Amino acid sequence: FASHFQLTRGGSIESLVTLGLDGGAMEIHSADAYVLACGTLSTSNVVLRTVYRGRNEIVRLAGLMDNRQILAPFLNLSMLGRNCNLSTYQYHQLAFGIEMGSPAQYVHGQVTTLKTGTAHAIFQNLPLDLKTSIQVFRNLRACLGVLNMNYCDWRRDDNYLTLSKDTTDEGGWPVLSIQYKSAAGEAATIERTCSIARRFFASLGAPLVPGMMHVRPMGSSVHYSGTLPMSAERKPWAVSPTCQSYDIDNLFIVDGAVMPFLPAKNLTFTLMANAVRVAATVF
Repeated sequence: FASHFQLTRGGSIESLVTLGLDGGAMEIHSADAYVLACGTLSTSNVVLRTVYRGRNEIVRLAGLMDNRQILAPFLNLSMLGRNCNLSTYQYHQLAFGIEMGSPAQYVHGQVTTLKTGTAHAIFQNLPLDLKTSIQVFRNLRACLGVLNMNYCDWRRDDNYLTLSKDTTDEGGWPVLSIQYKSAAGEAATIERTCSIARRFFASLGAPLVPGMMHVRPMGSSVHYSGTLPMSAERKPWAVSPTCQSYDIDNLFIVDGAVMPFLPAKNLTFTLMANAVRVAATVF
């Protein structure tokens, strides 16, 4: 377990402190440069723990971003009663987008069938006996699907990660604390895009199921980013265009923490490309 970095008097990293998972034995690892790619939350936690241990200071990493997601079941009426070939199922082979006021506000949608989804949770809630529910589900299965809509996010100072002294872990460390508030006007944006999606899918003969649209709570995504953003301007708790920390000069960060904006589209390949770019440019 990578716990934290030990800093020199000048603020550079002297070594990495790790703890063995089997018994907690501490080990020290030294290198010329250090690269963090643990994922936004874990990377930020390592940085926060480093500052806490090296400077006895708790800082706030502002700008945390996450994608809002909406799940909306639909019925492809043309498939009603047809056989369901489970071997043809592929995950998210269809996608669509909703263009908003600017390219940055684009809303990304992915379409998933329920051919291999867990069936029991569906037919156990039908207002029928079990035998009838199973028969009804068999006739519905080929036409069931889910629309997954994803929204962009941008950095705001009131969304941040920090350490909380009020709660400590088994090792006595302050635990990671998350503060996040949705952007002003989000509800109106969701209503507008959901209305567009309803009309679009209805025109395809695949209406959304009334009353079953689910707005997922923040924190249910995996696309956190923005806490140590890339910046051409030198500023605290940011990184250079080559992802070198402005605060700890021999530290490089190459995961979602460095993204200054979070698009609606999954950014996994973007993170991979950026990591390769940094490796080729710096090392």
